[in-house]
Amino acid sequence: MRYAHISIMTGRISSRLQSLRIFAFLALMAALISLIVGCGAGKFQVPEPVPNDQRPGPEPAATSINVGSNALEQQVAAQVRQSLDLSRHLRKLARKPRQAMNIDAFGEVADCSWFTNRNAMRRMSLEEIARGPNSGNGPDISGVWTVVRAKVEGITPGFNIEDSQGIRYVIKFDAAGYPELATGAEVASTKLFYAMGYNVPENYIVQFDPAKLRVSAQVKFTDEKGQKRLMEQQDLDTILRGIRRLPDGRIRASASKYISGKLKGPFKYIGVRKDDPNDVIPHEHRRELR
Repeated sequence: MRYAHISIMTGRISSRLQSLRIFAFLALMAALISLIVGCGAGKFQVPEPVPNDQRPGPEPAATSINVGSNALEQQVAAQVRQSLDLSRHLRKLARKPRQAMNIDAFGEVADCSWFTNRNAMRRMSLEEIARGPNSGNGPDISGVWTVVRAKVEGITPGFNIEDSQGIRYVIKFDAAGYPELATGAEVASTKLFYAMGYNVPENYIVQFDPAKLRVSAQVKFTDEKGQKRLMEQQDLDTILRGIRRLPDGRIRASASKYISGKLKGPFKYIGVRKDDPNDVIPHEHRRELR
């Protein structure tokens, strides 16, 4: 009986100690949350003005991104860092998320090289939204199109062409069995994103006669055997046989006009470009990218 009594007393002491530990942990968390909330509950402060990111400066170099390593960084490394970030969890508990670094006192993004306020500042008409960024009518279908680059991998092939006016476009097709799906979605989403304020290319729906296509003498591509060689007209004809035709023999596609200027490659979602003095806001803290 004595041993049983001692065992019961030990169990009660252990239970009380466990309760004290839990209470101490909760008290500590409450104190930290109160501290965070208290620090953020002061007098309203006007955010610092966002630096002008369109100042003259040295031209950054063209870059490329390794798709595999970038996916590993976004899907694994970045997720692990966020899960181990104690301040992030405390801000979430306190409902005080970190604000973007390029917003004004009203939480809005000012015009910059990444974003231009359009419909938010002046209500655009339906005609303006339907036109979007387009400044013309798309590639000239009255003359020959010269294929200057070819993409035969992926779900559907595509070409870069130069029309009879010397203007270049990226030509993309719908996947087999899904007419108008990809081309329609791309053109429609372009108009909406333009109205929202984003920089988008000019995209057009075109219906062209495949007989207008000619292959440039310098076009290289990788054939079905995995060999990289110059593309010939018969290669183009073989690819086109797999594209859905309209009743009159023409092909429907989307035509994306080449963007003016020099392409510098894709951007990363974290950090800034060190060789661009105008890239001053870390990309993960840009409101228009969140």
